[in-house]
Amino acid sequence: MMNEVETDNLNGTVIGIGFLSKDEAVIKPKYYFECTKNEVFENNPVLATLIYALIMHALMVHLSIRNGIRPDTPSTDKQVPKVANRVTIYTK
Repeated sequence: MMNEVETDNLNGTVIGIGFLSKDEAVIKPKYYFECTKNEVFENNPVLATLIYALIMHALMVHLSIRNGIRPDTPSTDKQVPKVANRVTIYTK
């Protein structure tokens, strides 16, 4: 997946997380979290996925805010559209 994002040339920030060292990773992302193998995560892959997703989401929110991309003010280059424009909100 990182390879697909890297080759899209969208000037975005590639963030990786995995068990390989950054030197062993095929794509060299700007941010990479190297995780050590953990018995709890090996026995509970769903828990591991949730923890990794939480870490990545928190980092993406931080980087977006730092770069001035907020939910109601999408990126000026139109690469990140305002999601709410495509969502229909229904009321009772």
